[in-house]
Order: sequence, then structure tokens, then C-alpha cells
Amino acid sequence: MHIAYYEENDYHTEIFCFILDYCLYHGYTCDYYNNKDQSYFLEHYENVFKLHTKIKRYNNSSLRENIDKYNYIIVGTMGCTLLIDDLIKDNGQKFIQIYHNRDDLIKESNDSYIPNISNTSDLLSKVIVLTPLNSHVGPYLLPIFEPFLRGKMLNFNSCSELDASLLAKRQKQKIITIVGRFTKHRTCEAILPLLESDYTIWIITRKAKFVPPQL
Repeated sequence: MHIAYYEENDYHTEIFCFILDYCLYHGYTCDYYNNKDQSYFLEHYENVFKLHTKIKRYNNSSLRENIDKYNYIIVGTMGCTLLIDDLIKDNGQKFIQIYHNRDDLIKESNDSYIPNISNTSDLLSKVIVLTPLNSHVGPYLLPIFEPFLRGKMLNFNSCSELDASLLAKRQKQKIITIVGRFTKHRTCEAILPLLESDYTIWIITRKAKFVPPQL
């Protein structure tokens, strides 16, 4: 399977990590499309995953000539598809657009949440929500997984003594990592109760001013 990651902004490259991880785990090929990225995330991921070949990078406009070779195209920022709206209309089921924010959703009377569709191309594509800490996101992309080590789920009945020790240490740490900034739409209220417990919170952001005073 061949997958493309597409982004028209100069941010959100950090989420390419879990897409790359998924593709490597399943043996899929993943290419990267972005004209504006100024980060070093791709170089970092190439090092972390010990890739023997560099991630293939393309300009956004190149997707037009390459689209037929991809099974799916993941759009890193939902609705930021000005350059390819026509491609989504013609190939809607190939596209998966990612929502990041709670305010991108609207509530229906049956208490379910659906995307706040802003244009036809959004409606034609698949839609997923990235952030499980949002209050009302419905189905989301990143569930809370059982602990894994070396690709296998662990339980104390079947794992070795060493594996059990590592698992117990990992469980004891209770670390939550948040990548990105908080805003008035993305508040830290959901994680404040954790500060009263034995969790450690790591916040990775470009500038200290993006971290709320409560944290």
C-alpha cells in the first residue's frame, strides 16, 4: 500500500510520526508533500526510525501528477486543501482529512458529533479527529493502547521476568506527553485533574508562552 501525507501549512509536521510509524509497522510506503515546512521533524524521524533511505519529499503541486499511485492521501490540516480541492472532489474516498480542534465539530440532537463541513471537498473525503483530550470528539484516531513491548502485547502470565520489570516501570511512570500549543479553543482544563494525581506531564512546544500558567 502506498500512502501520502499532504500539508499546505508550515506546521503539523509533528503528527507525521504516528503515520510513519503505522506505515513502517505494516510495510507500507509513505511520501511527504509540503512546500512550507521549516521544521526538522522529518530528519528527526529518519533518525529515530533508523531509516536507510530518506523520506521522499514532494511539492504540493506534484500530488496532481502522482495521485494515481496512492491508495490514500492523509491531509494534515482539515480544510487546508486550496491547491487540491478539485482532486478531492474527483477522488474523495482516497482522502483522509484530520481535524485537530474541538471547535471544528458541531452537536446534533442525538448527542453525536459530526464535522462542521465548510465545503464540498470536506464532505467528500473521510474525516478523523486527532485529539482524544477534547471534550466532545466522538470517534478519534488515537485510542489508549495496552502496553506493547517489542511488538507484542504483554501480560504478566506470559512475559519474561525482564519484560515484566520493564512493563511495571513504564506503568509506574504514568507520563502524558502533549505536543503543540494551548489556545482559548484548546485549553488545558481536561488535564488539570491529573496534576492532583501521580502523573507526569511533558509539554513539547516551540515557545514557553504557549504553556498556560496553570501548568
